[in-house]
Amino acid sequence: MRKIDRVYRDLLGLKVVSSGEALDAVRRVAGDVDMRYAYNEYLKKLLRQGKLVRVRRGLYLALGELETPENFTVDRFLLASKLRERYFIGYHSALEYHGAAYSMYNEVYVCIRKEERFAPFDFGGLSFRPVYVSDLETGVEESRHRNAPLRVSGKERTFADCLQRVCYAGGWEECLKSLEMLSGMDFEKLFVILERRNSDFTLRKAGYVLELLSKRSIYYEDVGSELLERIRAGIGRTPMQLERGRPSLLNKRWNLYVPEGFEDYLRGI
Repeated sequence: MRKIDRVYRDLLGLKVVSSGEALDAVRRVAGDVDMRYAYNEYLKKLLRQGKLVRVRRGLYLALGELETPENFTVDRFLLASKLRERYFIGYHSALEYHGAAYSMYNEVYVCIRKEERFAPFDFGGLSFRPVYVSDLETGVEESRHRNAPLRVSGKERTFADCLQRVCYAGGWEECLKSLEMLSGMDFEKLFVILERRNSDFTLRKAGYVLELLSKRSIYYEDVGSELLERIRAGIGRTPMQLERGRPSLLNKRWNLYVPEGFEDYLRGI
């Protein structure tokens, strides 16, 4: 087998390939070469042959024999996992990963620190977008996806994140319909995550939504009054607006002005 074919075989096994991974593959067959040599002698040739496609600077997609640049399917989670070393897949993308998203979106949310920002880009019909967060560890799970490491927010972190920044969960209707299908949550773990946020507004939203879903979804049957009272004990006395600019009614239990007809978002599930 030719050296370039051995490199291609290794890259095809990875499918989505960073520059560092490509260099490692070349070094396994060509010795201790630099990136310029690896690119000119191997990657550039594979690009010309259509066996590699450049996703963006420093990132490539290896195509199989029956794939072409026109008919390949991008694995959103695999590609997102190669954008930064310190990251996690979050918000609506995490809902999709957990099988709870009411709708499939073409946006992929990659949560990173602001100092490790990348410019949003489109590839393969998908839009990859950074979301800046300060905590990359709490409630984040590590797993394997297509034999590659993947970091994604756990169900409890996903629930809290989506309520705190609903814009990244598709808006309230998509958020509620998705959260209703989020099964297998550990509600004690959720409470710990919410408490650590030190956000009165997030607590109110969580308490209200948990109470709402406990009456409608089998996945929230274990949300007991004791948990809701613990959440309620942490909220303030001054009412807050759930959504600004809409006619609302005060929910006294959660000191939250809730838009009229808000619960109608859950109809039709």
